[in-house]
Amino acid sequence: MCTNFLLQTADKQTHVVGRSMEFGQALHSKVLIRAAKHHLVLGEQDEQEHALSVTPTYNYVGLTSLGLPLVSDGLNTAGLTIGTLWLPGSVYPSMKLGATNVPVFCFPDYVLGHFGTVAEVREALAGGKLQVFGGKLVEKYVPVHFPIIDATGASIVVEFEDGETKIRENPVGICTNRPFLPWHLTNLANFAGLSAWDPAIPTFNGFQPMMNGHGSGLRGMPGDYTPPSRFIRTAYLRQWADLPTDAETAMQQAFHLLNNVDIPKGAARAMGKDIIGKEHEEQDHTQWIVVKNLTNPEIRIRTYDNPLVYRLSLASLAFDALNNKQFALPSGPTALDFPLSA
Repeated sequence: MCTNFLLQTADKQTHVVGRSMEFGQALHSKVLIRAAKHHLVLGEQDEQEHALSVTPTYNYVGLTSLGLPLVSDGLNTAGLTIGTLWLPGSVYPSMKLGATNVPVFCFPDYVLGHFGTVAEVREALAGGKLQVFGGKLVEKYVPVHFPIIDATGASIVVEFEDGETKIRENPVGICTNRPFLPWHLTNLANFAGLSAWDPAIPTFNGFQPMMNGHGSGLRGMPGDYTPPSRFIRTAYLRQWADLPTDAETAMQQAFHLLNNVDIPKGAARAMGKDIIGKEHEEQDHTQWIVVKNLTNPEIRIRTYDNPLVYRLSLASLAFDALNNKQFALPSGPTALDFPLSA
């Protein structure tokens, strides 16, 4: 369960993306840095059909999952970002003759390393130059879709339905999980009565009740953690929140919006099966969140165990020296002493 959204400043000059990463097992995510013009092999190198030899055009930074040297969310120096979000029901295409065939779990790395805009990604996928593929085992254990947004605010979601790649325009710039994106866009209309404004309280035979508190205009907004509810909650809170005036206030606001989809450990439980079929309890929780400035590429990271925010400015990174290196997410202090002075 994850939430991804686009936020822009009032002058539409700065674009920021917020994303939360939820999962039922510990992902042990790390920060991975990759430099342009350095050759690498993506995917399982012991399975040649899944090995992809590439030389990235762009520098990029991302977060990994499950110890794999592959990013599940990232940003490149052109301001293009991609996220990997869970989508049960995905059915992947097969490999295609004459195309660059990219395993689904390598797709984020390939996009960040080779494209600078959404238009370039769309052209490669729609024109048949690029084919994302996966098999039945991948569909079962890694059913995903990919929100992709660039520095202009252009936004698409790449989904895989009935064995076909669907390049879906995302006019609201929000992505959660199942169902597929068109359903979520239609569902927005079911909550059209939500408002930031408190409704007027009527008078009853001369008596007017006192309002209990502000916020009644949003009565009926879903508060659970299902993908449809998180989509609605994010859309309407972003809609009514004040437009940020600059990059810093946009990034701060993104963190506030992400707070509304944060899942504490134990609040969302289910029984699942591991890869050998053994049942176990899963507790989806927010393992980390990122806020990304696409206009002046920067990533800010906050983890479940550490409320402090850590910043990576892509403009100041020594990519060549740091190429292919992974860094553990900071554990850091959970609180700082208040700065008192006499």
